[in-house]
Amino acid sequence: MIHLRRPMVFALLLLWVSVEEVVAAPAVTDSLRRVEREEALAPLRAEHRSARAAVAMTPLFPGWGQLYADTPFWGVVAFAAEMYYLGNILMEFRRVERERVRRDALEEGSPERALRDMLVNEHKERVRDYLWWSAGGLLIVSLDAFVSVELAEFDSGDPPTPDLDREWSEPGSAGEGVALRLHFSF
Repeated sequence: MIHLRRPMVFALLLLWVSVEEVVAAPAVTDSLRRVEREEALAPLRAEHRSARAAVAMTPLFPGWGQLYADTPFWGVVAFAAEMYYLGNILMEFRRVERERVRRDALEEGSPERALRDMLVNEHKERVRDYLWWSAGGLLIVSLDAFVSVELAEFDSGDPPTPDLDREWSEPGSAGEGVALRLHFSF
């Protein structure tokens, strides 16, 4: 049993709790309505998704196709992988420019210039390698977005099963479907 010396404090506490309930109740019902609406619209959105659009979105912004296909984890992975390759391409391109400036400052025919020339060529090859890896990654990410959209409803329904308890109307009739008839004669 709670004993309060001041009934005014108790009245204010009750008023505060009732105001909280009145203010919170519409917010809760609005959020429930929003969730119900989103759940109702999800199948419609899945039906109207285009695999071609998912593939077209991927080169524009890596991972966008996965976000469109409702696979956000793989969208983040795709974005991170492409940013890794693009970052390395930029870094190697800067190294090419840096080594080219150092090479051009040296005398023609010196061993140091030959070393700098080899470094320029090495960094150019790395830029080309990272470009190929980035293009391959974009291809894989695009195909993943395509498959994710095309197979979004793959496991949603019950798989078809044969009706093994079916009674055949005519003796010897196979009915619908596939039948196997074995005949042995000796």
